[in-house]
Amino acid sequence: METKKAPASRGIVIGLALGAVMGALSGFSGFSELGFVLAPAFLGFVLGSWGYAAGAVSFAAFGIAAYFVAGISAFPYVLGAALPASAVIGYVIYNKKPWRTAVALGALLMGIGLYAYICLPSILEGQEPFYAIESFISAFSQDFTALAQSTGMDEDKLSYVRTGLLLYEEMAERMTMRFICTAAMFFALIDTLIARAFTRRTGRELRPMAPMPLWQLSRNFTYAAGAAILGAVATLLLQLNNSESVLEAAQQVVLGPLALMGFCYLDFSTRLGRPGSKAKRIIIYVLIVLVRYRTNILALVGLMDKMLKTRTRFVPNDKAK
Repeated sequence: METKKAPASRGIVIGLALGAVMGALSGFSGFSELGFVLAPAFLGFVLGSWGYAAGAVSFAAFGIAAYFVAGISAFPYVLGAALPASAVIGYVIYNKKPWRTAVALGALLMGIGLYAYICLPSILEGQEPFYAIESFISAFSQDFTALAQSTGMDEDKLSYVRTGLLLYEEMAERMTMRFICTAAMFFALIDTLIARAFTRRTGRELRPMAPMPLWQLSRNFTYAAGAAILGAVATLLLQLNNSESVLEAAQQVVLGPLALMGFCYLDFSTRLGRPGSKAKRIIIYVLIVLVRYRTNILALVGLMDKMLKTRTRFVPNDKAK
């Protein structure tokens, strides 16, 4: 039985509207970051549901709206942060390729776009990539210290504040790279799920996706993690510039997906045994939020699950049916 599809004309109209709205939101200074990290969900939905013509309309509407709202100077950065990931997510959904491909490539392209958005202006000015971030934190530290002195803060407390602000200045490079990698991976996953959910509502048939407790990492993750670690080690040994940011990126590339798998395993474990395990799931979710170093702990759980292959026997497999 053939799946009913929404009319192409509807896709062009929806693509035009969504592209314009997301482009305007991405160009507006107060919401630009939120706009272009969520744009791939809606632009990818249009492309995945109605194909390349509707996708091109939505992309063009996004670019025109972003140009008029953001201006000529910020316009290229907004496009670079949103459109490549949108194209990948929409292409994967439209051609019924594995959803993990959309997440992995979407995260990579979004991470590159965010890096360009944050660091490229400093590079073009002949400065270090994280110069703008470090300058902002340094200026904030000076202003805050001056404000604290004017209020008559005790010298010991003031020294403690200075030490903390100085630490933030020294960690600006790693903190920025951590934000870029975490945001890229998180929103690539969220955007893919949103795009798939909306695409399904149009009646288009999608490639099956396992339920969240049974999500697995592909074999390519091992190769990508190994390449990231080797690249970080080589950067440190050669003492290249911004080696700390490369190390932080490699760490997030490895820990992020493993932490997600650890969360999936814990959610999977709450569903075993008798039905009605909502209380058990709530307790585990609360503990995850409260425990310190939760990312490392979840990554360790995910690594153990990957090594022991605990959940693979529950994944539908035609060969072992």
